[in-house]
Parts: sequence; C-alpha cells; structure tokens
Amino acid sequence: MASLVQDVWLGWGPRLRGRRFAPWEEAAVRLVFCPDRESTLDDPLLLRFLESLAEELEVIAWEVRGQGASGGRFGPEVLDDARRLVAETPTRWGGEKPLVLGGSGLGGWLALAAADQPGVSGAFALAASLEPAGPLAPVLAEALEATFTRTPLAIPTLLVDPRDQGAEDEARAREWLAREPRASRALSASRDLLLPPWDGMLRAWAGAIGRATTARR
Repeated sequence: MASLVQDVWLGWGPRLRGRRFAPWEEAAVRLVFCPDRESTLDDPLLLRFLESLAEELEVIAWEVRGQGASGGRFGPEVLDDARRLVAETPTRWGGEKPLVLGGSGLGGWLALAAADQPGVSGAFALAASLEPAGPLAPVLAEALEATFTRTPLAIPTLLVDPRDQGAEDEARAREWLAREPRASRALSASRDLLLPPWDGMLRAWAGAIGRATTARR
C-alpha cells in the first residue's frame, strides 16, 4: 500500500482535483494516471488499484473537468488539460524521474494522446475507449483520433484489454498496434482490469521502462 496519500489541486482554471500517492522510499518512476469518465478518485476499487501501484511508483491521479470534484464542464479541453499536466509535472513535483502516463477507459486514450509530450518515457491504457457520451462526443473523439495520424511514438506503449470488448474499441486497438512500432498488448479474460494481477504487472512494466530510461541518461 502507499505510504503517502495526498489530495492536490491543479491550479489552472477550472481547478481540477488530483491525488498523489507515493511509497515510503523515494520512487524511481512517476506515473500520471487518468481514470475513466465514469470513475472518480473516491471509487474504492480504483483507490486500491492506485495504492497498489504506489507500492513502487509515485502516482499522480487526476479527475477530468466536470468529473468528481473537478470544476468546469467535460469537453474537448480535457486533452489540453492532460498535456498541460504532463508539461508541468516536473516543476510541480520536482525531480527528473522517468515519466509514464496511464489511464482507463477514456482516460486510456487521453494518456496515449498526450504521450508525444517531451519527457514521457512510456504510456499504457486499460480498456481504452473512444466512446464518450453526450453532445461533445464528436469533438472530443476527433481530437483523440488525431493520435492515429501523428508521427508514431518513439516510446513503448501497452494496451491491456478484455477479450470481449466491443467491436469498435477492438478495431481501434488493432489500428494502434499496427501503427505504433513499440506497442504491445495484453488480453484479459476478466473485464476487471483494476484487480490483480494487473496492478503488479503494470508496476513491473513501468519500473522496467524507468530503469531503461535512467540507463540511457
């Protein structure tokens, strides 16, 4: 379990809620994680998952606009928020730690979309979905789909998906794997990707990326 659990606020407008988790000893890798739009940082299953990751990683989790305690209204600006958070992470929390991005559901695609930012060493997505609800869905989907036309990433990415996910999300996952030379995928018989063994697998995956990044510096 995490030794440090700290509520934080991202100070631009609208103010966004975050939570920082860390182990007792200084972590070698920092993870920025965005949950699915249907989740908040108070969800017990998500909380246990994040605390498990923080046994070895420093974790910064955040709620998008209009979700949980974050202000504003959900819309395409959430991608700009993700990019800004990534850019400001080193100065906000200090240190030159390797940075990994992650997310679940819609948060998974936000993580992959922001993974072209300088300083990002890797990114993963759990059951990534491009199907946000509401009238702003087409605008946000268009912004996220730009990730399929930009230059392929030079960093490793990982998709963790249930075997029985929907046809549209399955097609997107296959498209991502086909275009990203360092992408990999793990399939689960269960849809509960926040449960073991996936927390331990992701700790190990992020840790390996961190060690490789540090060795290259």
